Amino acid sequence: MTSYDSILVIEDEAFTRQRLERLFSKANEDVLFVKSWTEAVTLIKTHSIALIVCDELLILLEDSSFHNTMRRVGYRGPLIFLSVLMDFHPGHQMMTAKALCRVIPKTTPDDLLWEAIQESLLHHRQGLLAEAESAPTHPAPWDLNSLNTSPEEKEPLHILGEVNKELPQPADVRFGVRLLISQLFHAYKKRNPQELVVSQETLGELREQFSSFALQFVPPVLDLLELKLSTMLAVGEPSNRQWMELVKVFSWLIEQFQREPAFFGQMVREKTLCSELSLPTIDILLVEDDEVDMLFIRNLLDEERIGSYSFRHASSLDEAKSMLLERAPTLCITDYHLGADDAFQLQSFAHERGYTFPFILLTGMGSYSLDLQAMDVGFAAYFDKDELTASLLERTMRYVLRQQKKEEVLAGLDPLTQVANLQTFKESMKKAIARGKRNNRLLTLLLFDVKNLKRINDTQGFSSGDKVLKGLASRLIGCLDEFDTVARLGGGTFAVLVEEAETTEECLSLCLRCEEAFAKPLFIGEKEFEHSFHLGMAIWPLHAQDAEDFMAAGLDALEQAKHSNNRTYILSLEGLQREGVDDIAKSTDC
Repeated sequence: MTSYDSILVIEDEAFTRQRLERLFSKANEDVLFVKSWTEAVTLIKTHSIALIVCDELLILLEDSSFHNTMRRVGYRGPLIFLSVLMDFHPGHQMMTAKALCRVIPKTTPDDLLWEAIQESLLHHRQGLLAEAESAPTHPAPWDLNSLNTSPEEKEPLHILGEVNKELPQPADVRFGVRLLISQLFHAYKKRNPQELVVSQETLGELREQFSSFALQFVPPVLDLLELKLSTMLAVGEPSNRQWMELVKVFSWLIEQFQREPAFFGQMVREKTLCSELSLPTIDILLVEDDEVDMLFIRNLLDEERIGSYSFRHASSLDEAKSMLLERAPTLCITDYHLGADDAFQLQSFAHERGYTFPFILLTGMGSYSLDLQAMDVGFAAYFDKDELTASLLERTMRYVLRQQKKEEVLAGLDPLTQVANLQTFKESMKKAIARGKRNNRLLTLLLFDVKNLKRINDTQGFSSGDKVLKGLASRLIGCLDEFDTVARLGGGTFAVLVEEAETTEECLSLCLRCEEAFAKPLFIGEKEFEHSFHLGMAIWPLHAQDAEDFMAAGLDALEQAKHSNNRTYILSLEGLQREGVDDIAKSTDC
């Protein structure tokens, strides 16, 4: 026995699992079987693994950067991919020169598969892994470019006929793939296998288009799709398992497009939904208890039109609630039926907790009354799954998110923290100054700027930065009266406007109270976030006469705080010179 004493098998297909169980019954090592990549990662962290044998599609679909995940959890041993894509295209079979990684057809006879397993273990034990890692010209373990190209095909894949506009262009092929997915989705929802005949015709047209491109991973995929479609037509009533396998092949195809720079690199568009809405990314939460529906809908999401997006999936109401509480999405797409529950319960749960992101309702049972009911309770859009296409999904998302942005602007709220935005704050300042003149009262302006927000975003992710901003906004609201104004001016900058002070001492006391509240340790759940900030303070009418100059005075004080040794900077109460007020504001070094 070596220090690596277990073999890990990742396979969810019952027939293949039974075959591998029989095969590994003669192994000296312990053999661990799991059905998902998530389970596998847990075992890799807690066990000494000598070899991983895994289903190719299962891994690539669950974790598109699985090779990075393996490095992160510390596994650097050999890997054997069992590939279904190679079964129908022998010319694309490949084994790497060294035993770091092998790609083997699932139909490989038991004796040859067993021989490959023993070779991988032997080579690993002889130290070839360390030798391979030290050789600068050898591809890194689990490098997808090395997995999908044979030793003779090390040159980057390229697209043929780029200058010949009469040949199919990448955009045509991508449209054809999305069209085929939509047709198959309709066939699945109608449970009518004859609908697959149209899909077969579209597949034939795609094969002709793909022949113009030198994409080596495509032929075996098209062969497999053609075989599966023919089998499903012959069966008459395809099983859910057959539909699942079919849509997984499509998922794999799209994943490979995204990995191919020569093909996917041309998909970048200047105008995407993200760029239109000035969003760095769109966080999509899909709540769907039918896994086949989920895979179809995910494949209909077109990154060329949407831009950067993240995708989360919940299969039940309780799981969706947990995900909402963990992080609010940009929008939520939810099926109406969620087991014994329904989408209205989820929307009500979000509304009660103050979430304002839009909901899109999906249903497999088109109903005018359900449409009206969804609109009445606040759903932003509704459509029947039988009518769903990639373009309809993208247009609906565009409409819903644009409407959401308009409503937020009209409401005058910052969409993240739900406090006032910059425009609303400026209007509030003008009205407050008018009231101050009538009532002979002072106005206090406080500007906070979170210094380490970028570091939080870079090291812990934007979702953590968002939580910090929301927590700080709530903290400011908590130490003020309901008639005072809190705003987020952008980034990590907050503004506070307080009316009705009669003396400068009241203004200074307010500044100290807000500073102490803002500076307290911030806990979100059980996690503490360390934040540092600068604070600038100005008082009307001592430092300005109108709203524009008042804001400029506050920004001036904030800028002075950033360049001083003090956290807080307050403009001189005489209005004649500007200086730090350490003793009053209890300033501390940054």
